[in-house]
Amino acid sequence: MNDYKVFVTDIIRDFKNNYYTDKVKYSIPLMHNDVVVGRMRPVPTEFKEDALNDVHLQTKWRNIHKDSFLVEPFTATEERTLNWLKETYDNNDDRIIFMILDVLDNPIGHLGYENFIYEERRAEYGRLMRGEISMYEKLNKYNLIELGQVAFLNWGFNFLELSAVYGTQFANNFLVNSLHSKCGFKTINHYDHHKSKGTIKIAETELKKTDFKLLNQFS
Repeated sequence: MNDYKVFVTDIIRDFKNNYYTDKVKYSIPLMHNDVVVGRMRPVPTEFKEDALNDVHLQTKWRNIHKDSFLVEPFTATEERTLNWLKETYDNNDDRIIFMILDVLDNPIGHLGYENFIYEERRAEYGRLMRGEISMYEKLNKYNLIELGQVAFLNWGFNFLELSAVYGTQFANNFLVNSLHSKCGFKTINHYDHHKSKGTIKIAETELKKTDFKLLNQFS
């Protein structure tokens, strides 16, 4: 195992396993005009309190957006979600999911890193999902998904010392395309993906650290 892999997996294990010991230390603040308007926290590997609510919300959100995945749609259950978290997420030190919360600690979505290419200091960025729109967001006109993505990319590039992130998305997903474009993502390839309901065009994207744009540069 090379030094960079040890560096990354130690951080991820620390965040996932020790979140309950210091929730401030293992959270990433979401800022707007130098004001904290929310935070991101890891989905913990100890399944109690916040993690149990994560199981419920991830199941609910996946069923709402069941057609938004490359795999064939299925009806998620909390048992199936919990099993995936225990068997795949818990035991994989190069996979981390962060929940995005408003300042009142209401979860509104999540995102994550996985599939690291350690020799290139690259990671797949995905699991971006909007689950709720909180009343706090509506009243203050914040987009916590946008702020969350910027904070998470900043964490990846500067805390995990990534050189680039990559991902895939539906080519016709205007909202994700717009969000990614603001941060500096570039489309590097297209391909057709076949599902039972038809063929979907997929965009492969990449964001290099040198191209990353912080939110305050374009807001």
